[in-house]
Amino acid sequence: MSTFLWTRPETDTSATLLLAHGAGAPMDSTFMNKLAEALVAEGIAVARFEFAYMAGRRTGGPKKPPPRADKLIAE
Repeated sequence: MSTFLWTRPETDTSATLLLAHGAGAPMDSTFMNKLAEALVAEGIAVARFEFAYMAGRRTGGPKKPPPRADKLIAE
């Protein structure tokens, strides 16, 4: 697993939400960025992460389907 990508309010937080990416887009996709900003506006801190298969796509790895869920549990 990669490191967390944090989006935090400038004031105190009421909660923290942990989000993983979807099967086809990374943790910093337009949708995930907009969702994180909307949650921060409500006082919720957001920590995002991506699984190794998605992080591998960032380094030019092949775009293949995600592994089965039982393989991702350890991550």
